[in-house]
Amino acid sequence: MYINRNAVVIKAKQPFVDWVNSTPKAQEEKGHVFTLAEINADCEVLLIPDCESFEEAAENIRPLKMDVFEDALDDWETDENYWPVNRDEETFDKWFELEIHSMVDDTVEEPIVRDEPEEE
Repeated sequence: MYINRNAVVIKAKQPFVDWVNSTPKAQEEKGHVFTLAEINADCEVLLIPDCESFEEAAENIRPLKMDVFEDALDDWETDENYWPVNRDEETFDKWFELEIHSMVDDTVEEPIVRDEPEEE
């Protein structure tokens, strides 16, 4: 069944991979150097409102970029002291590629279950 959402696949670019390989977590892997293919083997996917154009989808994504950026950094290194100083939209665009897909089908009969947000 078609759903009224667009899917956005967040794919890393080489600068993100270079940063990953500089983190203590990567160093714990005993010298293993992560590749772009390894990092992109399991990408984050966002569902955004159904959009009429790529430009409209890009506008829907813009306010989410910093949260997506920080989530990606936190997945690899929880100590923010190792995070890049520049975490702005320009850096995000250098580190990540967005694939926007307008045809999203839900092939599961069961309802979608949403996780409750964590309370701070």
